[in-house]
Amino acid sequence: KNLLKRAKQLNQDLLAEKMKLDKATSRAQEDSEAIASLRDELAKGQAELSLREEKEMALQLEADTLTRQKQELEREAAAKEKLAAELLQPQIESLERAVEDAETDLE
Repeated sequence: KNLLKRAKQLNQDLLAEKMKLDKATSRAQEDSEAIASLRDELAKGQAELSLREEKEMALQLEADTLTRQKQELEREAAAKEKLAAELLQPQIESLERAVEDAETDLE
């Protein structure tokens, strides 16, 4: 009788341990799936970050190029303005003299 009770108790203990093991295995599987999902999200985030960094570098390069072009155009405009002023200066002086002569004649 004692042996039978002991066997039943051991069987119940064994079933309880098996249930604990099944729960632990189930939790481990869920955790493993969650980890895999998080790794996928991390990989997607890293890919998106990499793509955004590449776009940022491309835009920065474009901005630098446009800044250099703007500076070159400003230099060209200033040089053309200076040249135009130098070419027109003799005519301006001649016209100023003509105005002064006309004013003198009117007096």
